[in-house]
Amino acid sequence: MFNSRTKSSNEVLEDVRKHYSKHLFRTIIPRNVTVTDSTMTGEPVVTYRKDASASKSYVEFAKEVENRLRVKR
Repeated sequence: MFNSRTKSSNEVLEDVRKHYSKHLFRTIIPRNVTVTDSTMTGEPVVTYRKDASASKSYVEFAKEVENRLRVKR
């Protein structure tokens, strides 16, 4: 998960993009309290709070994985 408010997170992201850009997905999963809360309840964040930014990002990431692997529904 990524915290855009910290300098270290942004520096790591920049460095990873510089060295591994062709292997990365576009979606960035934001760090937020909803993920922690859902973990504490034992429920996936995407069902715990569908409208949370992390939930939306995980769904978007799953779509990217499907597209990259060419998974058909």
